[in-house]
Amino acid sequence: MRYGWQAGCGLYACFGGDIAYATEITPVDDDAEALVERAIANGDEHVIKFAEACLGRQTAAPSPAYPACVAHALSMIAR
Repeated sequence: MRYGWQAGCGLYACFGGDIAYATEITPVDDDAEALVERAIANGDEHVIKFAEACLGRQTAAPSPAYPACVAHALSMIAR
């Protein structure tokens, strides 16, 4: 653990650098309100906070990535 940060930085220096972007984002069928309802129904506080952050950002800078991220989180974290 003592040198974990240095090892991580070394790996990043060797293999990292470029930001990975999805070339195509599959749009979600649910609108923001439906995603909020699903997040609340899920009940996990992290899912709710994540949905709030993504959908807040969606309002400021619209992108299909934000609703897709919320839908993905809802599919990954089930209660």
